[in-house]
Amino acid sequence: MTSILHSQLKKEAVTVSLLPTLKFVAIGIIWIVLSDLALFLSQASVSTHFPIFHLEVLKGTLFVLAMGVFFFMMQRKNDSVHREIAELDLFQRNPQAMMIYNLQTMQFLDVNEAAVGVYGYTRAEFLSMKICDIRLKEELPTLIKAIEQLQNGFRFIGDSRHIHKNGSIVHTEVSAYSITYKKQHAGLIMAIDISNQKKAEQALIEATKLHEQQMHAKLYEVALFNKELQVRIREINANNDELIEVNKLLQHASRNSVARYEAKVLRMQQLMTEALENMSEAFWIIDLKTAEATFASAGALSYFGCSRKCLVDRPNLWESFVHSKDKKRIKEEMLQLNDHDELEIQYLHQDGITRISQKIRLIRDEDEAVEKIMCAVRIPESPTEDLFSMTTKNESSWRISESNR
Repeated sequence: MTSILHSQLKKEAVTVSLLPTLKFVAIGIIWIVLSDLALFLSQASVSTHFPIFHLEVLKGTLFVLAMGVFFFMMQRKNDSVHREIAELDLFQRNPQAMMIYNLQTMQFLDVNEAAVGVYGYTRAEFLSMKICDIRLKEELPTLIKAIEQLQNGFRFIGDSRHIHKNGSIVHTEVSAYSITYKKQHAGLIMAIDISNQKKAEQALIEATKLHEQQMHAKLYEVALFNKELQVRIREINANNDELIEVNKLLQHASRNSVARYEAKVLRMQQLMTEALENMSEAFWIIDLKTAEATFASAGALSYFGCSRKCLVDRPNLWESFVHSKDKKRIKEEMLQLNDHDELEIQYLHQDGITRISQKIRLIRDEDEAVEKIMCAVRIPESPTEDLFSMTTKNESSWRISESNR
């Protein structure tokens, strides 16, 4: 393709340079014939004071002047032709879609091959259209403003949406310049399709929004858990104030009083443990390494209707309280616990009435191994029965299952 284009341009250049030479030869021959004929006819009337030599000099001088004017005009014409050919090649063979339109009538004056291929219109269809025919109606005010800038000698660069022949609307980056085309004040447009760039930018914006929403939801969950943990800490601190006072007394006590104060401290610790165990909420911690360290509040023992040993022997006892229609879903949700270390689940109690909200959190040691499992159950008030009657049923069913075992 490149070699064909090069040979065509070379042929055009040879043709352009040969024409002035042929014209010069033709005019020179005509000048010699006509001037010699004029001298021959004027020999009889030439006076002795104006010899034929002077006529020859005058003829040569006039010939040189005429050729100078001829060459000057031909050079200007050749420069103009070369410039028009170069501009035409730059426009028609440009790989980017380019269009020229009249700034007054908005009528298309010319389009290059790339514009025909991109927009789908033929050259004849383009020349019968106006620039506003390929723009959306809501963007016409922007087009008129751009045309006013071009009429004042300014260029315009911006994004717009163009309509192709198949009806598709394409985001386009437009660069417009004011030019003179065939003695008409015109605008030159170079259009670049940026639809893929716009889609990528929109996808990036949506992905960023989704990520922000997920982050906000996660932060909200963390804040709720932190608030609930602070409530637990305040309850413990309220029972621990007296223990702190005892520790201060121990620091100032004598050695003889150490045993007595240690007994008091032990008593305070027992009181604190009893206070935690007597909490009305179902709250328990299962120590996977040391069974003796397993803790359960009174609310938890009442909810399960069993003893602390029961929770040690059956750490997954709570799953038996899940209604049969929710068990499969709960097992699937529990698979996410290892990835997040924290999970909140809701399920229907086996009584078929009460909705249970339960939080589960894994506590890991320094080696990232699961050391403890902390669980808390929020039990709403049942419209048909209180917590005591519900847990009594749970205790009876558990004892029956234990006797069957």
